[in-house]
Amino acid sequence: MNTFIGSGQISDNDFTFDIKRVPFGRKLSYMSIKDGTYPDEEGTERSQLGLFRLPRKYAAVERLQSMFFPCVMSIRPVYGGISIPYECTATPSMLEVRTEYGYVQFCFDSKDILRIRGSRIGLRFFSKLNAHDGFVSRLDGTHQVTYDMVGEFLFVPVNGELKIQGKWNEEKSCNEEVMLDISCGSDEKFELALHFSVCDIERCPSYRPFDECVDEARKDYEDWLAVYPEVPEKYEYVRKVAVYCIWTCCVGPMGLLKNNIISYEKTDSVFAWHSAYHAMTMTKDADVSVRTMLSMFEYQDEFGQLPDMVDDRFINFLATKPPYHGVAVLYMLDRMGDRMTKEHCEALYTPLVKLHSWWTTLRDTDNDGVPQYNQGCEQSYDYSVMFSKGLPVESPDLIAYIILLEEALAKLAERIGRTGESEEWLNRSKNLLDKLITEFWNGEKFIARMSSSHEVIEFDEIDAYSPIMLGRRLPAHITDKIAEALSDPEKFYTPIGFRSVKRKYFNGKPIPGIITGATQIKVVRGLCETGKKELVKDILTRFCDMTLEKLPMYRFLEFDPPEGFNGSILYYKEFGVCSAFSSVIFIILASLLKEISE
Repeated sequence: MNTFIGSGQISDNDFTFDIKRVPFGRKLSYMSIKDGTYPDEEGTERSQLGLFRLPRKYAAVERLQSMFFPCVMSIRPVYGGISIPYECTATPSMLEVRTEYGYVQFCFDSKDILRIRGSRIGLRFFSKLNAHDGFVSRLDGTHQVTYDMVGEFLFVPVNGELKIQGKWNEEKSCNEEVMLDISCGSDEKFELALHFSVCDIERCPSYRPFDECVDEARKDYEDWLAVYPEVPEKYEYVRKVAVYCIWTCCVGPMGLLKNNIISYEKTDSVFAWHSAYHAMTMTKDADVSVRTMLSMFEYQDEFGQLPDMVDDRFINFLATKPPYHGVAVLYMLDRMGDRMTKEHCEALYTPLVKLHSWWTTLRDTDNDGVPQYNQGCEQSYDYSVMFSKGLPVESPDLIAYIILLEEALAKLAERIGRTGESEEWLNRSKNLLDKLITEFWNGEKFIARMSSSHEVIEFDEIDAYSPIMLGRRLPAHITDKIAEALSDPEKFYTPIGFRSVKRKYFNGKPIPGIITGATQIKVVRGLCETGKKELVKDILTRFCDMTLEKLPMYRFLEFDPPEGFNGSILYYKEFGVCSAFSSVIFIILASLLKEISE
């Protein structure tokens, strides 16, 4: 058994995590490191570290058909030019790679500079290159590697010897791959600064001490952690992991991104409604909470639409996401009280009015006063049976979101002294609620309907019951029916949370349900409000317990599928592991569990 040598800087009491599941990164940076299986210079795949950069989302998928993308290059420790076994230990501020010969440490100097130092071993970087990629060795001893779809990486040897070599393809007149080795100097140590940029960059005249960078990152993470709500003690480790994942997914301004914003995960885009969830977890600091809520509204168009997604190089207005913002604002007002000032309310009011106007005009093509979804992905459950008859669809969950948005606007208007407008918003909210109850409740559940024709769409999914988010605004006979359906194991209740779709069978055996945090969050607060606290406590405990084993994930599978079943229900079984979205939903749910358990 190998005995691995470390620096001794990371103790058993430090908060650490596994970078096979949780990428090592830093707030504002676009770079991250993950332990996995990636290509090497011998044409095979092996266990090693991968360096990632948030990609140019859409064009990248077309042009880089690789299961490893967006891994830019692989990294592994070497001794005497030979690859050696290693183990990784990561804290929020430093990653340490230990081997039986020595160790390597990684930290971030800033969002665009990765600092690396090693003792008694070297480090190898390898990358395949495409036709428009390349590398250049500079006269100052640095080496520049450029990627058409990503940007530029500048390797600066601060201490030690850095060598580079490539593989030239004469027929294509380009390099097919590049490999860089850094080895220790006479003091048996090396140090490297790795810069990232979208265009040419120069080395720094000097570099501050490595440990100063570590201390700065540690403090920044601890300050970020302090903003988040408490959770039951047994989930405290998961809370720290979740907050770390959100911290690293907060990327800084670059390209089309104007200010700090939280992406779905470290290598994905920012989606229209996610900032609302994040704002809900930051109510300890009103300024931060409101600023986070507004971060996506910087991309709102002149009609009021929020883009489906945005990153530093692409904005997609071809779709959008549900208007969850009313739910979030009501939550923020409840949690922050007078700490949410008139200035905060004014900042939120105008963009939310525009958002409401877009949904109730440009997304109500038959002018019946009911908004519609024009794409399945806009509802967040892309393959819902609700869309089986076509589009556009008037959906009960969307109506509930708009009712709550109108109520939130009424409260904001009242706080900023617009009493008349406040009353108008309340009237609109009540009228739409009446329409939801009289036109969409069939006595057992809510239905959806086609826009214009109003053809009824019967569907057995949890969104037929998700208007429970309205809580006491609904009559008791409706909330009791919904609670009964959600409590039924043949419908939605499972030992790990509410499933998204009513239980189905294959050859007489049950098919595993998909349990998502987004599903739980739609219904638990309304259930609580209508007196179903024990059901909510049971469901939240079961759901949060899953994170003790698996950490936050976008979806959990109820159990293994029956033999012979190959349905699409298993698609992306491990989807959204430790993403910022999975993490923020866990925090909301776990903090609610603590709240109702006290």
